[in-house]
Amino acid sequence: MDDFLLLVGSEEEAYELRQRVERVPNRLGLKRNEKKGQWVPVQVVEHLGLEVDFKEGVFRVTQARLEKITSKATDLLCEASRERRWVPARKLAAFNGLGQSVYLVVLATRLYLRELYLVLAEKRSWGAKVNLTRQASGNVEW
Repeated sequence: MDDFLLLVGSEEEAYELRQRVERVPNRLGLKRNEKKGQWVPVQVVEHLGLEVDFKEGVFRVTQARLEKITSKATDLLCEASRERRWVPARKLAAFNGLGQSVYLVVLATRLYLRELYLVLAEKRSWGAKVNLTRQASGNVEW
């Protein structure tokens, strides 16, 4: 089990659900990593690079995720500059994945990633390089 978030209406329901979820791996002969997961019910939690605030009903991008996106964008643009706009398809796809991870907070993200996905569609293979168009470069800068 990985990367999921369970929502319930009360603290009591949360503890009941936690007990049920904990029994499943045990029945399958699996052991959960005690260091991973948030097993105490909370109203604000970090999940997949987002802060989920149930009290206020909002999602926020964590500072760590913003820094990671900024760093990857800078690396991508530097490589494009050095290589006459050619970048590894895998590197561009990884950047797109990071961008997708924040679309719940930044709705315009999908608009900015659209051109990048069009560039990726031109790849010959995942090991190949793709030409980062001027429009795509501008979208990475955003």
